[in-house]
Amino acid sequence: MNIVEFNEGRSTQVPTGRRLAIKGKQTKRKIGHNNVYITYEYAR
Repeated sequence: MNIVEFNEGRSTQVPTGRRLAIKGKQTKRKIGHNNVYITYEYAR
């Protein structure tokens, strides 16, 4: 699923990107698939 499928109406899932806001303790996990990984942004 990607932004093109969403824009063409072939998908109802809204693409959100790959950045998550983390509040609290730092995370040490690396989450990904097919060499695409999530990046973390620490929230205050």
